[in-house]
Amino acid sequence: MKKAILNKDPDSALASLSSNKEYSGLIQTEFTVYPYEQLAGWLQAAGYEIEERFGIHNLYGYIADNEIKQDEDWHNRMVNLELELGKRSPYRDIAIFTHIIAKKSI
Repeated sequence: MKKAILNKDPDSALASLSSNKEYSGLIQTEFTVYPYEQLAGWLQAAGYEIEERFGIHNLYGYIADNEIKQDEDWHNRMVNLELELGKRSPYRDIAIFTHIIAKKSI
């Protein structure tokens, strides 16, 4: 989504849907994107039980107005919104990052 929204490049965004490779200009490197199902499968195969799953970074990175991000009240309200969205589908599913809380089965 970032390519389409911030970079205004829907063609690149569409092409990236068929690839698991992404490039980060921030850290200037290519990385592999793994779907939740694959990550969950690896954890379960290694003996872990998934307790919780969250989507992180749903909206914040798409807000181009960096000045408002300096407002502490606004920032706190945005964090609350991000935390709530990260618990709910479809927002959790399309977030930039997936956080999985798992524990080793005994």
